[in-house]
Amino acid sequence: MLEIHMQEEKNELPATAVREITVLKSIQHENIIKLNHVAFEPSYTSRCNHLYLYLEIFPIDLKRYMNALRSNERLSPRLVKLIKIDYLRLADFGLARQCHMTERTLTHEVVTLWYCPPELLLNAPTYG
Repeated sequence: MLEIHMQEEKNELPATAVREITVLKSIQHENIIKLNHVAFEPSYTSRCNHLYLYLEIFPIDLKRYMNALRSNERLSPRLVKLIKIDYLRLADFGLARQCHMTERTLTHEVVTLWYCPPELLLNAPTYG
């Protein structure tokens, strides 16, 4: 389950939440996590409403799996060779966009600068 906090003053869904829901609803692929249900819960005690995305359940993520394998300190991800992957799923599509050739406006809500395109760092209004 993914919980999204919505500030009451704005009274709107974050753009990243709308994009994530749209992308997950439109893509059906065995390696993309499935969005099962979306629920909205208004808050009567605080100024923050909640939106819940109920995603496909997985018992472990890749980071936890790698940590479990690290009984030897010299083990690194490049040394682990995968023989068979039965249940690999990609998740976190908050910054995803559906590509439309006419829409090239940037989103300025990038959390990790390592994944930020140069155009965004330089305050360019459009891609390309």
